[in-house]
Amino acid sequence: MKALFWISATFSKPKYGITFLVAWVVSLGLEFYGRACGFNLTSDSVQYLSAAQSFQSIGKFLGTDGSYNPYWPPLYPIVLSCWENPLNALIWISLASKIVIGLMLLYLADTFLKHDFYRIVFLISSLLSVYMIMISVFVWTELLFTALILLNIFFVLNLHKRYYFLGLVITGFLLCIQRN
Repeated sequence: MKALFWISATFSKPKYGITFLVAWVVSLGLEFYGRACGFNLTSDSVQYLSAAQSFQSIGKFLGTDGSYNPYWPPLYPIVLSCWENPLNALIWISLASKIVIGLMLLYLADTFLKHDFYRIVFLISSLLSVYMIMISVFVWTELLFTALILLNIFFVLNLHKRYYFLGLVITGFLLCIQRN
């Protein structure tokens, strides 16, 4: 309930709320434009997809050569293995991650920056950064990792509230299996 109040209070400032929405939509637009021909694949991407496929079919994390895949953490392949076509699912995973990232950046801006000008500059520079756009067009773990780390920070900053410790433990665990 308090989260809904916080979001409505944030958007009660028209310049600030509109700027956030425009920056977020432009960020999504650039992401979709950047992968108009599909997701870009690197050697890591191929390993994640291979591990997801093998986990889905035989319950093991195997690389492209059929050997065990000990160099890449398991969370991303597990998430990708939940869908028949992981590349189509990645669009939704990226969108969900961007929603979380956007809301957490908005929360951090509201919490730590006192003037709307600085909040707006922070949000625009964060949402439209090369980092944010580039990690969205590859089959990489960074977008999910960024969403999880920002959620983890949110729970740390709100530990004084009841039950946030559970959120901290869950996101901390997910971060451990997201990164080596």
